[in-house]
Amino acid sequence: MSAPEHIDAFLRDVYRALFSGDPGRVRPLALEPEGVLPSLGRIEPDVLERYIQSMQVSVSSENDGRIWVMAAFAGTMMFMPLAETPEGLRLDARWLASLGREPDEDEMTARTFLFAMIAGDTDLLGRTSMSDPRLGVLVSRPAPAGELGVYEDACRNLPMARLRPGETYSSFEGGRPAVRTVQPEQDTPEHRVWAMYFERSLLSFEVRKFPAGWRVDPRPMIEAAMAG
Repeated sequence: MSAPEHIDAFLRDVYRALFSGDPGRVRPLALEPEGVLPSLGRIEPDVLERYIQSMQVSVSSENDGRIWVMAAFAGTMMFMPLAETPEGLRLDARWLASLGREPDEDEMTARTFLFAMIAGDTDLLGRTSMSDPRLGVLVSRPAPAGELGVYEDACRNLPMARLRPGETYSSFEGGRPAVRTVQPEQDTPEHRVWAMYFERSLLSFEVRKFPAGWRVDPRPMIEAAMAG
């Protein structure tokens, strides 16, 4: 659906800041201005303004405390997570900060796990997942072979964010959807929660570190697959 006027106007200001060539202009618009901010290069002001005036902005969904806005900008579709705060709308820049950088091993494990499910790759799934005798349900409906290249690119490059204690994420427990809150023990060097906005859904991945490397806890995905 079309974005409300205040969201539309805010997102256009975000794009003006993001492509100004000055990361400092993003800070007043960011949820955490002291954090890592994206640097997306500079577009000449007159060209940038033409792009912004022709942008199409819509609200894709609202998930786990974020308003996901879709923008058609200069021929590219981009998703931006916004948050309502007492001071007004703010950009959650963590997601954009993941663009153009090499993922750490835990993040890459989550990305690879997702692609293994989509591709129906049992071996790859086993190398990225904690052991569970029900893993087979996650690879029972692979995507068509001709589409795997597109999915592989998406799994490798879509923005991801590491969630922090107190943030919520969607899960699946006891055969039904559930909302969980990240606990302090899930935000350690050996235990983390990552999230990716994928095909209009916010996917979460709880990853743990073992002697053999990082592994995704597959139980929520297994329960969701078995329920569906």
